[in-house]
Amino acid sequence: MSKAVVNQEEELGVNRVYELGYLLSPLIPSESLTDKVNQDLKALVNGFGGEIIGDNPLPAMITLAYPIKKVVDHKGLTCREAYFGAFRFRLNSSALPELIAKLKELNDLIRYLLLEVPKATLVDEENLRNRKRVVPPTPTTEGEGPAKPVMSADEMDKEIDQLLTTESYVSK
Repeated sequence: MSKAVVNQEEELGVNRVYELGYLLSPLIPSESLTDKVNQDLKALVNGFGGEIIGDNPLPAMITLAYPIKKVVDHKGLTCREAYFGAFRFRLNSSALPELIAKLKELNDLIRYLLLEVPKATLVDEENLRNRKRVVPPTPTTEGEGPAKPVMSADEMDKEIDQLLTTESYVSK
């Protein structure tokens, strides 16, 4: 892409697909977790004109690989566990800096990772969803049962014995 096209896209803003992975505070009661995600994160994205297009089930409590410290209301919080979740959304790229600034202000959000999903990935996922599983037909003729084996079990045993006794397979 030329530099002029890139600058024009930045000025106008282009709807792109993003994925937001997040860690939420373990202090959130599990009963209010759905409301917290919907009110804080998804409503924030929708408020900037975003559209949620892919949603995972509720965030799950995970043990973190290392403790994460966060200052909330002038108090230090060290988390060894957190709720992990992710969702995809479509958003105009010009609104992204404002969204990031608002994400940083959320007290219950310990960490987040915001990625642009490449178009090739979206195409591949769409192709996988649309692909029909083709089951090859069983080789039968009209009116008969399953196809008969080409070789009987005795013939197969003789063939295997012959292969194993040839010089190329015998260890020296």
